[in-house]
Formats: sequence, C-alpha cells, structure tokens
Amino acid sequence: MHKVTTNTIKLTEKQEEKNWFTVRDLFELNQNEECTHCSFLGTRLNLETRNQECVFELSTEENDFIGLIDLNSNKQILKRTLKIIKEN
Repeated sequence: MHKVTTNTIKLTEKQEEKNWFTVRDLFELNQNEECTHCSFLGTRLNLETRNQECVFELSTEENDFIGLIDLNSNKQILKRTLKIIKEN
C-alpha cells in the first residue's frame, strides 16, 4: 500500500489506540467482513471538510482498503465521516 499521510497533527498513543478500535469496528460493520489487519498510518488535512483526518490501512482475507475518518478539535474521530477506499 502507498503512504497517503503528512502527519499534520500528532496523536497520543491512547488516542491512536482508541481510534484504531473504533475504525476497525466501524469497518467490520460496514463491510460485513472480519478485519484481518488494521494499521494507523497518520493524519492529514481533509481538503473538502478542512478537518484533520486519520488514515488507516485495513485488510480482509481478500481485499485491502484505506480508511479515512475526520477528527474534531479534541482529536476524537467523527464516526459519520468514515470513508473506505478499496485498493486495486
């Protein structure tokens, strides 16, 4: 997979872990498949919303994905903003 982050803000280890669990759970609900791999790649600016967003690498048995999810000003994820992009 390719790197798509610029690390515009730094999250604490606890924030990363909390966001990791939430994104993995949302991904599994959305895809109806078990997530076999989930990795936090970093943060970047979402040019559409002007919010910071977290970038995750996600995989199932058959496919790879990039997960993008916006952060609020307290560095907490906004669940409704999750975007899942299938890797080719």
